[in-house]
Amino acid sequence: MNKKVKLILSKAVAFAYIFILNLFHTRKKVNSGKVLIIAAGHMGNAILDIDAIMALKNFFRKKNKKVYLLCSLTVWETFDLIADMSDFYYIENAYPYGENGTDFRNVYRAVSKIRQLEFEKIIVTLSNAPLAHYIVAASVHNESWGVFDNVKHTHGSIRYYFERKYTNKVFAPIDLHETQRLKMLIKRIGVENYEVQIHYIERKGAFETIQQPYITIAMDSMCMERRWPRESFKELMKLLLDKYPYDICCTGGIKANDIYKYCSIDMEHAHRIHNYAGKTNINEWIELIRGAVLHIGVDSGSIHVAASVGTQAISLSGVWDGKRSLPYHVDIENENTCLPVCVYRDDVDVKKMPCYACKAYGGRYGRGNTECYKKCQAGNPCLCLQSITPKTVMRAVTDYFGY
Repeated sequence: MNKKVKLILSKAVAFAYIFILNLFHTRKKVNSGKVLIIAAGHMGNAILDIDAIMALKNFFRKKNKKVYLLCSLTVWETFDLIADMSDFYYIENAYPYGENGTDFRNVYRAVSKIRQLEFEKIIVTLSNAPLAHYIVAASVHNESWGVFDNVKHTHGSIRYYFERKYTNKVFAPIDLHETQRLKMLIKRIGVENYEVQIHYIERKGAFETIQQPYITIAMDSMCMERRWPRESFKELMKLLLDKYPYDICCTGGIKANDIYKYCSIDMEHAHRIHNYAGKTNINEWIELIRGAVLHIGVDSGSIHVAASVGTQAISLSGVWDGKRSLPYHVDIENENTCLPVCVYRDDVDVKKMPCYACKAYGGRYGRGNTECYKKCQAGNPCLCLQSITPKTVMRAVTDYFGY
C-alpha cells in the first residue's frame, strides 16, 4: 500500500471517528469557567491575529474565565515572542504545524487532549481549519464561534461537513481582510471598541548582519503551491543587483538553500548575495528583516514580519484566499509599522478568473482551473503566482525607491 493511499484511509478513519464522537458525546450545560481559543494557521496568522486574541483574552479575564489556547508549538512560540502570554493556559503538543492535520494520528491526539476538559465557549480564529472543526464537533462545550466565507463551496463538501457543528457562525465577504474578519467575530462575541492595527514587534536584541545596506528576499513558503519559481527569483536578483547598490540577503528554511545555490550560480554579482536560509533562529530572522532597506517575498509569514517591524515589504500575492491576508485593511496606523505593497497578476482582472479564491470555494489550491489544480497537486506553484514576472516586481521596487 503506497503512502498516498495510507493517508487517504487514515483521513477517512479520522472522519468516521469524529462523526461517531459527535453522534454520541455527552450534551450538558458546562459551568467550568473555561474558554478555549483555537489559533489555527501558521506563523503569519499568529502575527496577524495576536491583537484580536489578546482582546478576547482580556474580555474573558474580566469575566473571571480561564482562557486556554490551542495552537501548534511554532505558533505558540511566535505568540510568546511578540506578546505577553502569561495569562493563557497553553495546551501543549496537541496541534500540528504542517500538513495532514486531519489524518487519524493528529486528530486522535488533539481530540483526546481536548476531551479531557470541558469548555463554556470554543472560538476558532481561522475558517479554513478542518482539524479545528473536528475538535468543535467532538468536544463538550456550550457554544462555539467561527468566522466563515460567505460563499457556497463548489468542491469537497465532506471537507466542510463539520463546519455545520458550530453553534455560532459569522459569515464574512470573501475578500475581507483576516484581521477585519476577526474584528467581526469578536464584536459579535461582545468585545467592544476593538480597532485593527498591525501588531508592532519590539526589538529583542541585536543581530550582526553584513555592513552594507541590503534587501532581504524570502525564497520559500510553508507550501510548494505558494512558492515563486526559482527561475523568477534568479532573474529578479540579477535585475536588483544591476540597478541598485544594495546587497541581497536570502532568507527561508533549510530547503531554500537549493534555491539560493541555483540563483547564485553563474551570477555576475554573486558575491553580493548572502545566504541566511536555515541559519537564523526566529529572533535573528526578525532582526535581519528589520535591518533591510526593503523586503520581498511571497504572501507568507515574512511579509507580516516586515510589516510588524517597519520594513517596507513587496508581496508576490496569488489569489488563493480572496485577498484575505493582503493587502492589509487597518483601522489605526502605527508609525513603527509599515503597510506592504502587493503585486498581483497585471494581465487580467483576478476576480474574473474561474479559479479566483480557489481555497475558499474549493478548499484546495487551483480548484476551478484544471491546469492549475494538476500543477498544484504535483507540488508546483499556483498559476496566478507563476504569472507574476520579475519585471512586474521591479516596477513596484522602482516605485518605492523612486528610481
